[in-house]
This record gives sequence, structure tokens and C-alpha cells, in this order.
Amino acid sequence: MAHLRLWIAALAAAGLAGPVWAESGTRADARALAAKIDQLIAARWAANKVTPAPLADDGTFLRRLSLDVIGRIPSASEARRFLDDPTSDKREQAIERLLDS
Repeated sequence: MAHLRLWIAALAAAGLAGPVWAESGTRADARALAAKIDQLIAARWAANKVTPAPLADDGTFLRRLSLDVIGRIPSASEARRFLDDPTSDKREQAIERLLDS
């Protein structure tokens, strides 16, 4: 919980906390906010000499995303459909689909 408070404070300091991000709602706004948050995190990592872990493979990503957003692992057919998807934005699409569900 203390980490959450630190990030909220960091977002507030960057002018990103509160109604500003609640009002927007477009994908462009969400991408801009995500980029700003990524910048803040990267700066914190650099300041503390932290090397981030490599990106998760697609299967691990989908499993973690599903558990975090909907509280269960994806079914075999959901996983197969995701893993077989050749599009470059399949992770973003999966996030949107699960958030909308």
C-alpha cells in the first residue's frame, strides 16, 4: 500500500493525478498517460540503478493479465487464439477486451 501512495504522489507531482486522467478516456490519452508513467518508472529505476526484468513472453503475459484483470487464467481456446494472433498490437487488444468484459 505504501508503494501505491508513492506512485500516486509521483503522478500528482507530474500533474497526472486526480480528475485529469479520469476525464479523458480516449485511447490516445491512455497511451500518453502510460508513456508518462513509464517515463517516471524508468527514471526511478535509473536513479536506483535497477535493471528491469525482460518483457514476458506472450503466454506469460496473457496469464498474468487474465489473473490481474478477471481473476482467472485464460481458457485453452483463449490462450490459443491469443498466441496464434499475428498482429503487433495483440497485447493492447487483449487488455482492452478484458477491461471491457
